[in-house]
Amino acid sequence: MTMSSGDHGVPRRTGDAMGSTIGPGNPPGLGEREADRARKGSVVRAVLPVLSGLGFIALALSELVLPDQRQPFAGFGDYLIEACFVTGLWAGAGAALVLDRVHRPVPGWGWFGRIAVGMYAVGQVLLGITTGATLINGRTALDLLFLPGTALWLLGGVLVAAALVRARLLPWPLAVALAAGVPLAMAIGPTGPVIIGAVWLAVAVVIARLPVERA
Repeated sequence: MTMSSGDHGVPRRTGDAMGSTIGPGNPPGLGEREADRARKGSVVRAVLPVLSGLGFIALALSELVLPDQRQPFAGFGDYLIEACFVTGLWAGAGAALVLDRVHRPVPGWGWFGRIAVGMYAVGQVLLGITTGATLINGRTALDLLFLPGTALWLLGGVLVAAALVRARLLPWPLAVALAAGVPLAMAIGPTGPVIIGAVWLAVAVVIARLPVERA
């Protein structure tokens, strides 16, 4: 399945009087063990954005090097293309929820951010259902979900970008890229998903580097 519109440093430790250590990235009063746990939490939350990014990049590469996907599927390459798309979509839906989780403490997020992320995630879930069914059946299945899923994904991306700019936690160019990635991928064609993948990998890097009190 294609993405075209026609197709489907180590912290410096300083000891205090009680023997605890606080690094420059740790909020006051947070012990070393708790800070390490929070940092690991930030890295864990970057897993789904990374997985989505790799899934979409793998989709673009498979579309580039493999023969055009056939209907019904007639070989391993057909299934591989669909599997990459399924991975990117389902992990992307989870990554959108990660964005919401990270932004909940931010005053500028609120109900607007939650609705935007929900719409963005539901769009990918609908597409994930139809692509998953297609992967299992070896031919296009539940294609009635494709148009509403795509519409929610596109509109949700614009709303998520607005929410991200409003919250000011992620760099605004990254927010804009998140909204523009999907339509650009559709316009470019089979290799377009590499844009979506690159955006999610960039989001993962930012999430992994957030201060521990934001994780």
